[in-house]
Amino acid sequence: MKKYGKVTKGALVIIIIVCILVVGIVAAIGVYSFDKQNKEKQEKILDDVATSMHTSTNFDKEIKTTGNFAKVEKALKEYYIEYINTSSDLVSIYSKNLLGNSLTASNISSDGPEFTKSKENIKNIKDTENSTFTKYDELISDEYINSKADELNLSEYYSNLFVSKLNDNLKVKEDVATLKEVAAEYDKWLDKINNIFDFLNKNKQNWKISGNNVMFTNANLVSEYNSMITDLKSQESILNAKLKNLKSSK
Repeated sequence: MKKYGKVTKGALVIIIIVCILVVGIVAAIGVYSFDKQNKEKQEKILDDVATSMHTSTNFDKEIKTTGNFAKVEKALKEYYIEYINTSSDLVSIYSKNLLGNSLTASNISSDGPEFTKSKENIKNIKDTENSTFTKYDELISDEYINSKADELNLSEYYSNLFVSKLNDNLKVKEDVATLKEVAAEYDKWLDKINNIFDFLNKNKQNWKISGNNVMFTNANLVSEYNSMITDLKSQESILNAKLKNLKSSK
């Protein structure tokens, strides 16, 4: 009868260790595979959420992701609300005709020839514009965005994810060039209004209000005034065209 050798205690221990290692490796592979699939799934959800935020300001505030991804999503939505509010404040300044009545006969008669109130209005508008644009520039700066990523207090993976979604999906820096073009044209428009006030003040002895018209004492002043009004209207058309481009890009 054929005899089989006995398994020694040492060999048995080795076999058990090998089995444990194999099970551990298989489990680790399974966990890694699940983690990888979960990350891909969560990133896809985050992509969709960020893209929907970029295409519509009326986006869903409900958090769609889970775990640390939910923290990233929450931070993205909080940041984008702040961004929308600030950029909307700028567009509002440029869109509202805050000086629409400044060159009416009524205002010229009541506020001229020094136009103290009208010039103060222009100064206040410029101050508001400058402070809002300063906030906007800070908001889209790499330093500010990175500080928001750091506030997550998560690993580098999630910090980088936050930054990438802002730049790639939300495209927060996309409108900055157009906004700056609008700002430049708006400032030119304000300057032209100011120049008209200065012109009327300089020639205050040579004009008067008659009905709804400014009447000058000589043809040269009439020509110069009409030319300035034409330039102002032309600048206003340029400004409105820039504003239209900005709004259509949103």
